[in-house]
Amino acid sequence: LGSSTTSVSLRPRTPTTATTTSFSTLTTTHPSLKSLPTSPILHFPPPLLLPIAQIPRRHIRVRGRTPPPPPVIEQLPENSLFQKVVNKEVPVDIVYEDSTVMAFVDIKPVAPVHILIIPKQPIGGVSTVKKKHREVLGHCIYVARQVAENKGLKDDGYRLVINEGQHGQQTVRWIHVHLIGGQQLTWPPFATPPPLSSSSPSPTTKPKKAVPRSSSTSSSLPSPSTTSSPPLPQTPPS
Repeated sequence: LGSSTTSVSLRPRTPTTATTTSFSTLTTTHPSLKSLPTSPILHFPPPLLLPIAQIPRRHIRVRGRTPPPPPVIEQLPENSLFQKVVNKEVPVDIVYEDSTVMAFVDIKPVAPVHILIIPKQPIGGVSTVKKKHREVLGHCIYVARQVAENKGLKDDGYRLVINEGQHGQQTVRWIHVHLIGGQQLTWPPFATPPPLSSSSPSPTTKPKKAVPRSSSTSSSLPSPSTTSSPPLPQTPPS
């Protein structure tokens, strides 16, 4: 093969710059964009221009912190922990199970016997119960009775609790029945009653009515400065 040389010309590459689209150019082709705030560069999607006070707190993400979870009443039962329990993705100590109901030991018991009875179909809470849920919820109460008898709570008694919403201290948005027993329980359930508000009057005390003072009554009463006390008896000289 003969020696041949090939000359290649290398030209420096010109740096590419980001292409921008003028807002006035786009508004001529898309008249609907005239309602957007004017800007030299149009960003897609347009930025959310809302005062910080109008943005819900749960949608504000602070750098370095995870956003707080939504309130229990707004959570979906399909995303709750009990959905994983029903799917056998989370191990629990099951004491009873059939085709519609499960009963297992609470991971944070408050008594020697603390069992949770849940339906296998996702029901958020008492506020979301419908007519079609009557049979499965009645079966939950029947299973609670069976579990209580198997735990030896028939003679001494026990307590069934269903929490609902924030004030009811519901932590998992999936209706469940607490079976609590094995010791003497107290009533009311909370340890100390909540303090009454200072602005609202107590329900047991009635506000006193102001009695008007008549002028004749006030004038007939003697003044303490004008009344004279009786003379003290003098001691005879010894």
